[in-house]
Amino acid sequence: MTVPDPPHPASRIPLPVIIDTDPGIDDCLALLLALNSPELEVRGISISYGNTVVENAYRNAVEIIRKMKQVVRVPLGIGARRPLKRQLQVAADTHGPSGLGYAEVPPPGVILDYVRPLERLLDEQPEPVTLVTLGPVTSLALALRSNPASFARKSAATSR
Repeated sequence: MTVPDPPHPASRIPLPVIIDTDPGIDDCLALLLALNSPELEVRGISISYGNTVVENAYRNAVEIIRKMKQVVRVPLGIGARRPLKRQLQVAADTHGPSGLGYAEVPPPGVILDYVRPLERLLDEQPEPVTLVTLGPVTSLALALRSNPASFARKSAATSR
């Protein structure tokens, strides 16, 4: 019995994903890998608090996208700005004051009130996508709380 060869990587259809993340040092590396992966089609990035405050996390994601070799246009959204039931505690001891260690980065300077939330990133998808959660899953909880039926239709799977 012969086993057929697996399909050539170039012939695979990339998996559509939305990444929910709290971009500190670790998640910025994960974003770089995901954005450069031929196996993934990153359709959106939802930013939340975690390793740093959400304003820094948003700036970190913008800086990572700017550092890409090719031009990448990925919609950014804002997920959870703080935990649901406890005080916000960021990982400044591990990720530094900016979330990117002690790298020199511009100040956040972004007003996040006009940035679409995770639910809107999901609603805008023409087909179900996989939601990849890298940081706190508070954004997922808020999306499920706000519109569980829409979330179920638009997300193919959730992974951590």
